[in-house]
Amino acid sequence: HLVASATPAAADLRIVEVVDGADVGLASKPTPAGVEAQTPWSCRDQRVFAATAGVERSAPVAVTTPSCADRLTVRVAHDVDLGDNFRVSVFDSWHQGNLNVGICAVRPDGKRRCEQAEMPPAQFIVHRVFRASHAGEWRVEASYPMQTVSRSLVVVQRHYPAGRPTVLSTGDSMMESTTRALRHALSGKARTISDVYVGSGISRPFVVDWAKLPRKQVRAYRPDATVISLGMGDGRDLPTADGVARCCEAEYVDAYAERARAVMQTYSRAGKGAVVWLNLPYQRDPDRWPEEAAVNAAVARAAIGLPRVRVVDLAAVLTPGGTYRAYMVRHGKKVRIREKRDGIHLTKAGARIASRLVVAKLRRLGVDVRAAPAAAQAKRCANGYVGLTFDDGPTATTAGLLEALQRDHLRATMFNIGSSAVARPDDVRAEVDAGMWVGNHTFDHLDLRRLDAPRLSAEIADAQTALGDLAGAEPTVLRPPFMVDNKRVRKEIKRQGLLEVLTTVDSRDYLGASVDRIVAAARRLKPGGIMLMHDGPATTIEAIPRIAGVLARKHLCSGRLRKTRKDIRTPNGKRVFHAIAVRPRPQASRADQPGP
Repeated sequence: HLVASATPAAADLRIVEVVDGADVGLASKPTPAGVEAQTPWSCRDQRVFAATAGVERSAPVAVTTPSCADRLTVRVAHDVDLGDNFRVSVFDSWHQGNLNVGICAVRPDGKRRCEQAEMPPAQFIVHRVFRASHAGEWRVEASYPMQTVSRSLVVVQRHYPAGRPTVLSTGDSMMESTTRALRHALSGKARTISDVYVGSGISRPFVVDWAKLPRKQVRAYRPDATVISLGMGDGRDLPTADGVARCCEAEYVDAYAERARAVMQTYSRAGKGAVVWLNLPYQRDPDRWPEEAAVNAAVARAAIGLPRVRVVDLAAVLTPGGTYRAYMVRHGKKVRIREKRDGIHLTKAGARIASRLVVAKLRRLGVDVRAAPAAAQAKRCANGYVGLTFDDGPTATTAGLLEALQRDHLRATMFNIGSSAVARPDDVRAEVDAGMWVGNHTFDHLDLRRLDAPRLSAEIADAQTALGDLAGAEPTVLRPPFMVDNKRVRKEIKRQGLLEVLTTVDSRDYLGASVDRIVAAARRLKPGGIMLMHDGPATTIEAIPRIAGVLARKHLCSGRLRKTRKDIRTPNGKRVFHAIAVRPRPQASRADQPGP
């Protein structure tokens, strides 16, 4: 609404708007003081008006109006749980209303659900509710003819068959250090499985065939997320329908992208799995840069249109501008990020950088990699704890056994033979560092019933000393060899202050039980129960992931061993002992030993 006046009064007084240097007259009507005019609202940020009468002209007056492009704002939760509803709120910052607003929710796969919302005059907010049907990054939009505004949110999958997400870390040797860093970053948050194939590549099927391997991995592990890096050794010719694609021409990029896309789709598991693919930071040898550039271009192309696949541009982060560098500045400090020996692989510092980028991508893909809250931890162990025990270690397979247990966040009591521990001291230390408990299985693994009193005492005491020196604290539990004892043996065990532990479930792995039979034995575990296994059989290590799944489904967790007054019977019901599994102490340390 505009008003103009003239002194003295002028009959030809009018109001004009200056548009592109020309006057555009406005419909004016006389008033006692002069004239007035009204003009429709315009979304131009600034408009210029003036009053004219004959040859006379007033000074121009600029009127600034709010931009229509900033009228609407949208609010939505940062993340919501898969299957829940989320609300989209649209605000009119002018507080005028009288709008017809389109509100859309866009799923990770690009499919949209849209609704119209009428905002009556004088109303400045409308809401619409949508269901979070797919995990991953969503986009919500609000629009009217002059503006479209969008916000993102993440739909997070909170519930997993194994109790926490299973993350498969795979690829070539570039993933070795990254896997270690990733396992540390996801400790207590995800079950991390390492399945790395050194020297492999999409163009190197003679090492491992990446056209077939992903299907086998998916069947074996059913990963909720897969982290992969491939291609540092690629560059060999790729067969095509028309012959051979040679690196690093456009035809090679096309052929490589087709194969990489098939790998991504397999790991995606029809939308059930997320995929994070790390591209290649340029290595020290510039002769290899063309191959790496071709692989990176192919990976970027392969991921287009796949809703649950994200590429970490490690090349841009570690080698900006496509130029190798061995160091970068992190938090004001210069750190080495590439191995000095080869200029290819990542150092611990470089791997930590990569793992942080991966975790951020996993979050955006809706994978719940937050630390489990106390309530969630309590729910996961709602039915109590069981004791996983392994006799006859340490052996040549101890390292693999520990890796399998750590991968599934399981803790166990390792009943070690004293003489074996003396021969393999690093394995005992590794057990403790991995959060396991160390138990006494005597020094020479003899039938204690057949020993005289001095030898019986020495068999137990010598193992106590040896294991205590290596583990940092003497064991408080003992399992007699062959699980046989008599009254005299039990009396000596008690005299030396040890708790005798037998078992409630026998895996029979020492008799060659198959993986299926070992897992079937785990299904018989009840709260407080103790399962007998051995450090050595390959089938036992192979069964660990499935045992973890059994415990997760039964809401049981692995615990430490403690004395109980109750009579606990062995599987045949003929023998009694007094040990059960209970909740572990908060942190594993060399002093965190099982005991009374």
